[in-house]
Amino acid sequence: MTNGYFNIGGDRNIARMGFGTMRLPAWPTGTQPNTDDAIRVLRRAVELGVNHIDTAAFYARDGVSANALIREALHPYPDDLVLATKVGPRFDGTTQLPPAEPRELRADVEHNLRELGTDRIDLVNLRVGGLEGPSDEPLSAHFAALAELREEGLIRHLGLSNVTADRLAEAQRIAPVASVQNHYNLANRADDKLVDTCAEQGIGYVPFFPLGGHVDPDFLADERIVAVSRRRGATPAQVVLAWLLGRASSMLLIPGTGSVRHLEQNIAAINVALDEHDYAELNSIGSS
Repeated sequence: MTNGYFNIGGDRNIARMGFGTMRLPAWPTGTQPNTDDAIRVLRRAVELGVNHIDTAAFYARDGVSANALIREALHPYPDDLVLATKVGPRFDGTTQLPPAEPRELRADVEHNLRELGTDRIDLVNLRVGGLEGPSDEPLSAHFAALAELREEGLIRHLGLSNVTADRLAEAQRIAPVASVQNHYNLANRADDKLVDTCAEQGIGYVPFFPLGGHVDPDFLADERIVAVSRRRGATPAQVVLAWLLGRASSMLLIPGTGSVRHLEQNIAAINVALDEHDYAELNSIGSS
């Protein structure tokens, strides 16, 4: 893998192109790959140099769990593999329930530990708010509960998901923050300032819905993306992933898929070189 590495939390080097597992159980909707295909995708990702895998215990549907698939495919884990999960949201199947209280986060972390078959999780993100955008609700009590688990050795590093710059600063007064995972892509750049802040502070920035997801489902068809993809002999998805890698050195990507072919295409985005003309054309799409 030639896209470089990022040192997360000061002690783990991870490849900037990672893998997100939400699609393996097709959570919350979609067509599930069969178990053999899902395991092949995970193993192929590691073969291609991926050593950052994002998951969650609530990525589970119809008896298929992302954590269980990871364990079956990769356990015992390679020494350099960073497993990242998120806690806070609660679901009954795919129906969202009230979020976990601070006292309930221990159980959420322990659930992930059991399912993944490990004694410590490398990165645990406190996920707050809903799908409407970053939450600006105080999070000190929840983050302090996770900081206690970090002190106990159950968690190596802490992160945040779906937060504003003010909430990042609030959490940093309690414990170090290794990463921020927010909605960001070429078509949705409201987080531009936070991306820069994270880069300046050496915090990994992990965009979810990097290729649009169900929120920006059609933006890959933008004629400017298509034009750049034709010039570069790449797919529109590869162009967008390459743009993200070039946006900040702390940008860590976790595109997900249930297909080995699509996985290989995504990883190949690290070899797509964009020039100043490409960036100018692409930057005209989003706005901060």
